[in-house]
Amino acid sequence: MLTIRPYQKTAIENVFADWRDGFRRVLLMAATGTGKTIMFLAVVSEILRQHPKARILVIAHRRELIHQPVERAAQFFPGLAFRMGIVMASKDEVDRQVIVATVQSLTSGDRLQRILRHGPIDYVIIDEAHHSTAGTYQDVIKALGSPFVLGCTATPKRSDRQALGEVFDKVSYRISIQDAIRLGALVPFTPLGFALPADASKIRETRDGWEDEPMGELLSAANILEIVFAKWTEFAADRQTIGFTASVAQAHRTAAYFNEHGIASAAVDGTTPKTERDHILRRYQAGELQVVFNCMVLTEGFDAPETSCVMMIAPTRSDLVYVQRLGRGLRTAPGKADCLVLDFAPVGARDIVMAGDVLDGVPKQVKKTVQEAEDAGVELFGFTVTGDSIQAIDPHEIAIVVLDYLKHHRLAWSFDGSLATAALSEDVTVAIIPPERDRLERADELRRAGRWNGVMEAVANWIGQYRLYKVEKKYFGKKPTREERDAGAKARYSLIATCVGAWPSMTEAKNAAEDLSREYADDILAGRKKVWRDKPMSQAQANYMRRLGIFQPGLTSGQAAQRITHFLARQAIEQAERVKERNLKRAAIKELAR
Repeated sequence: MLTIRPYQKTAIENVFADWRDGFRRVLLMAATGTGKTIMFLAVVSEILRQHPKARILVIAHRRELIHQPVERAAQFFPGLAFRMGIVMASKDEVDRQVIVATVQSLTSGDRLQRILRHGPIDYVIIDEAHHSTAGTYQDVIKALGSPFVLGCTATPKRSDRQALGEVFDKVSYRISIQDAIRLGALVPFTPLGFALPADASKIRETRDGWEDEPMGELLSAANILEIVFAKWTEFAADRQTIGFTASVAQAHRTAAYFNEHGIASAAVDGTTPKTERDHILRRYQAGELQVVFNCMVLTEGFDAPETSCVMMIAPTRSDLVYVQRLGRGLRTAPGKADCLVLDFAPVGARDIVMAGDVLDGVPKQVKKTVQEAEDAGVELFGFTVTGDSIQAIDPHEIAIVVLDYLKHHRLAWSFDGSLATAALSEDVTVAIIPPERDRLERADELRRAGRWNGVMEAVANWIGQYRLYKVEKKYFGKKPTREERDAGAKARYSLIATCVGAWPSMTEAKNAAEDLSREYADDILAGRKKVWRDKPMSQAQANYMRRLGIFQPGLTSGQAAQRITHFLARQAIEQAERVKERNLKRAAIKELAR
């Protein structure tokens, strides 16, 4: 029996409310695994309840997406299923009340005209609506007159950056990956990133990454296959796994390697005959195969809730592609606690999308290699994502690419494992202190030993939160102008750290940091992609770092600026934290004395 979840009910109600308010083209953005197909079928069912004679057209771009809603309707909406028909290839059920068709079928020959001979189309549902800006979709919608349109997508970002706002009037409902995890609609996931000893610098770059075949060839080398297999064996040997590869050849070579080492595996690609592909996927869903590798085949229209590991052996710069891959492993299933995501990337590969980039509020970012992270003094870590919370795990066991949740869409963050800082302007820096794990563990030991009191409780509550600070220059006298400083005038100031607030989750702290950035950010200074950041550090920067005792040769101007900002902010914040803890202790002592 189908039970519509509360968030699904809200989404459906919002769609109809927006249509009533005059928004004819609305968008439903729902993370993979949250029941997107069920939601739009429920919308179709409600349309027919309200308007029994309405005709509805469901459009998608792939065979799997055509059969899926028909199968779901037969399973959960039996009253709807008998009204549905398919228009694709040899299927030509143009007279049905609810037609599911590929956009290719509708734009070739006279099929769309023959559909319209049986009556106008009143409503259009576009599955995987991030494709809807394409001319083929627009031609179909234009030919239908002015129907009500609902677009459904898990990945609102298009790889070509063409805005969906050109097609849709309003987003009726949105549920992100983190929202879905928090609500229990998706399982938590733990991403681990691994740097591969492979040089991708000679492979031609494309908008979304690199040429597929050369990258697949690079990542099919014997030593790479050995690393991939070793890491999968170490962390995911007991998990049903889907692996994504850069090329078809890589998918088959990797599957062969796993088979040679005793793991029942297979590969599918766009040329795999339908009957063979369906047979492989049924064997995987039945547990007869433990790993299935593919190249851009299982990103849409394939459900295997038992999947509890996703291997990314195909670096991409596309948020859209990454989210589609990630979604294959996040569906809930009986006994399934989480999903493990293994990210593999060539050393030195830049601008790649990894797990941290596709969560709410964390856009695409430049990822550092292991060596770059070590040079910057950044602790390497894995983490577990459980909706709001992000918990570090096994920080010293794995060599990983930095998966850094502290990147901001405009700001250049520095993170040393215990403090994150970013300059907003020449005079203002924002900083976040995550919960202090070591001190909290010691506090827990005292609590278990019975050596606990209200003073300790007050401090533990404080250091267990994400604290946001604003560090600001307070000038003595008038601040020199840039021209005066260029002429040799020295600015005299002190740094004052002010606590803006403390929150139990990183999401809330980052939202508050975002508010500060809107108020104080100097775009030229704060932007992490500005050209000046890539220039060599100045002599003045080098001299200043030597005086501070933090000099490191070979830095860019941006790296030097971040290093200086981070060092000075830490000093000011440590002083403010000492004062805060002293005040907390005094207040607790007074309370205990009453």
